[in-house]
Amino acid sequence: MVQKAKYTLKVRNYHIDAYGHVNSAVYLNFLEEARTTFLEEMGVSIEDLLKQGIFIYLADIAVQFKKPAQLGDQLEIWGWYDEVKKVKLCWRQEIVNSVSGELIAVARTTGAFLKQGKIIPIPPEIRQKLLAFLWKPDR
Repeated sequence: MVQKAKYTLKVRNYHIDAYGHVNSAVYLNFLEEARTTFLEEMGVSIEDLLKQGIFIYLADIAVQFKKPAQLGDQLEIWGWYDEVKKVKLCWRQEIVNSVSGELIAVARTTGAFLKQGKIIPIPPEIRQKLLAFLWKPDR
């Protein structure tokens, strides 16, 4: 069964910039926090990977900002994979205001697994877990 992962957070005062909304760089932290949490919920421990000398390398991230998030907003970050290959994976995320339903931002991240500085195939047990979140939305 295909799944989308959900992560929630509240916009705090330290997320806000001089313009009164979430700073664009802060969204990268939101997205990373959600991706890490999603992996942990799938049973993929970043700590265990690091003990094995395996790192997840982000080769590319693109964010499209749709509407600003404000102090106190409750946000939902939805995530899924739209591509899981032998050595590469592409993760999609949408940030939505959970009260208004407005789309705040969309992101696409491309990554790979590294060991000793070289790209390696995605470990089979991890790849199987990632495939449960492989989804291509209608929009």
